[in-house]
Amino acid sequence: MCVHPKFLHSNATSHKWPFGAVAELLDNAVDEIKTGATRIVVDKIINKRNGSPALLVQDDGGGMDPDSMRRCMSFGFSDKQSGSSIGQYGNGFKTSTMRLGADAIVFSRCMKGSGPTQSVGLLSYTFLAETGQKDVVVPMVDYKYDLLTGDAIQYERHGADQFFSNLSVLLKWSPFATEEELMGNVS
Repeated sequence: MCVHPKFLHSNATSHKWPFGAVAELLDNAVDEIKTGATRIVVDKIINKRNGSPALLVQDDGGGMDPDSMRRCMSFGFSDKQSGSSIGQYGNGFKTSTMRLGADAIVFSRCMKGSGPTQSVGLLSYTFLAETGQKDVVVPMVDYKYDLLTGDAIQYERHGADQFFSNLSVLLKWSPFATEEELMGNVS
């Protein structure tokens, strides 16, 4: 299934008001209580690359492993099994972020699974529109995380070419100009 980038814009109109979109992002963070989240941060920050304002929504939950991150960034997929969690249809993150702005960057550190990982993904209408993409493309990079040293080691799940292609897009279209700046935001 392919989704045209214009769908991001039209789908964002499902949130009538910006506060509904913010509430959706907070709901996602609240869902992380079941994985141990004890803190949610909502803040206005400044994009260091161009000085524009940005919204930060951060929780200290269990994080998403690389596969979960890809499912989060795809359309219509939800891992949520219980009727007690708010998001059930796998669309809220995309609709809310596109209602609030044209671009969203997601950082996640996950300690479960086959070992600690860090992942970064970019859902960017700006990138899609300005590069003439016909399908929604979400560049993502993954790292193995060394708990002893705190080092992030490139995890080339789909080969070095794919990793560096995605990293190049992230560094060109995100607020971060270097891999070090990018990784400095994963916590």
